[in-house]
Amino acid sequence: ITMSDMPVHGLAAGATGAGKSVFINQLLATLITKYPPSTLELILIDFKNAEFPVLKHADTCISRIPHAKILAGTKDGEYIVSVFEYLLSDMEKRNEKFTKYDTKKLSDYNKKVRALGHPEEIIPRTLLLIDEFQVMFTQMDGKTLERIQVLLTNLAKLGRNAGVHMLLTSQSMAGTMSQDVKDQFSFRVALRCSAD
Repeated sequence: ITMSDMPVHGLAAGATGAGKSVFINQLLATLITKYPPSTLELILIDFKNAEFPVLKHADTCISRIPHAKILAGTKDGEYIVSVFEYLLSDMEKRNEKFTKYDTKKLSDYNKKVRALGHPEEIIPRTLLLIDEFQVMFTQMDGKTLERIQVLLTNLAKLGRNAGVHMLLTSQSMAGTMSQDVKDQFSFRVALRCSAD
């Protein structure tokens, strides 16, 4: 994940014990050390509710990471739909601001508002990290899954220029997304995992 003009979506696969948790934690530590919350916001969702509890204050749902806008452990399909809808709505608002400043992508927009002396209008990049995302495709009812697939496809194809990025991690990619959607995820990490 980079803050340059070549930002990408990512997929990471790893079997149990392959080091996926270490990868996720190291990536998050690097990102929150390198980028302040004003330039990077995180939306962290864990379908098995095993990865992110350590990032919350004890006995609360409050994140210990100032970058985390949303930090959730859930299997609730409607909640995931609401997160995707929020991100698509935010992406549309960003694109409206890009039009106002005659820009087409986040990096150009942020450069322009800085140059014009409007640092308060800088928009952070957003990273949606979903751990064990395959659960969406195996445990959601058909109607919810259809909505998730449409929203995920739109976000995968349209989010990057607006500075909305996804990193989806799981033990397997089998039976998840169509090939044209997978093609939008050019950053890929394969730890020890099955061929699929």
